[in-house]
Amino acid sequence: KILATLTAIALLTACGGGGHSDRATPPVSSPPVASFTATPASGPAPLTVQFDASASSDPGGSIASYAWNFGDNTATGAGVTASHVYPAGGIYTVTLIATDNVGATGSTTRQITVTIPAPSVVGQTQGAATMAILRAGLAVGAVTGATSTAMPAGSVISQDPVAGTGVTPNSAVSLVVSTGVSGTNLPPVALFTASPNVGAIPLT
Repeated sequence: KILATLTAIALLTACGGGGHSDRATPPVSSPPVASFTATPASGPAPLTVQFDASASSDPGGSIASYAWNFGDNTATGAGVTASHVYPAGGIYTVTLIATDNVGATGSTTRQITVTIPAPSVVGQTQGAATMAILRAGLAVGAVTGATSTAMPAGSVISQDPVAGTGVTPNSAVSLVVSTGVSGTNLPPVALFTASPNVGAIPLT
């Protein structure tokens, strides 16, 4: 009996004692690392951008799918590469989500800047220039006066940024307006809105 007891103890010890295992817990799979390039990342509208997520990696497995959100409320994209057209100016945040073979995800974002051209308003009256700037989706910045022998009073002598410069929507365009030869004060600018400006009769 003593020999049998010693044999049993030896067997339990060899098995790790009481059946418990000393094997390490398998490591948890690391999520994928999402990465992508955007070419070009900025430019005038309409802007076609090529996206490439081939630099993404997964240290714990393999990437099974790629999902793209282009940041402009359009349909999402899929695949390691994607192409997208931005027809309007703005700053768009693009999101890439990479999903690996066990369902873990990783994401990253980049911004795309799409510009619109500043309108040409030099030579226009201040009122006409203001309307042209607003119609372009921009804002009127600082307005200063300067004497001029070439421009009649109330007309735009110069603008900043100059016409054709690529700017993002709601950017400000500053104006220098002629006060005439004598340097009088700038004339008032009459502007109004009509809401609604279209509809069925009778229209209020």
